[in-house]
Amino acid sequence: MVFFVASILICIPLAFYYQNANQFLTEIHVANATGKQTIGQMSEVLFMLLIPLFLNTFGMKRRCSWACWAWSVVSAVRFWQCARLAFMLILGIALHGACYDFFFVSGQIYTDSKAGARHKAAAQGLITWRPTVSHAGRVLGCRPH
Repeated sequence: MVFFVASILICIPLAFYYQNANQFLTEIHVANATGKQTIGQMSEVLFMLLIPLFLNTFGMKRRCSWACWAWSVVSAVRFWQCARLAFMLILGIALHGACYDFFFVSGQIYTDSKAGARHKAAAQGLITWRPTVSHAGRVLGCRPH
């Protein structure tokens, strides 16, 4: 349940990223804004490959905690004036991929491993329902233009 609620809360600031990042980068004249945003996807793939290493070294709960902390840093970079510095924006985009893997993917693995045989199907159903949870957080994070 904690993972479920945390997923909703984390998706609130993600709404701003998914809806406004490209427009913001374009308005501050970042060259090839869409291309720069793919850094987040490349980071996500890299950190997904590193999940087993981090899992064995640091454990699941610590990784999820790091993801929440890193998302706080990413949000700070986005909403404060330092977001006008290109290298800070690129760092924030790269951290987005790591945060996603460390929180959502790790949380899914953790939920699956802790559910037990009796509750595994229900836990997997909740994980499959996560896109709905994600959208609920995004709706809460939306603001009309």
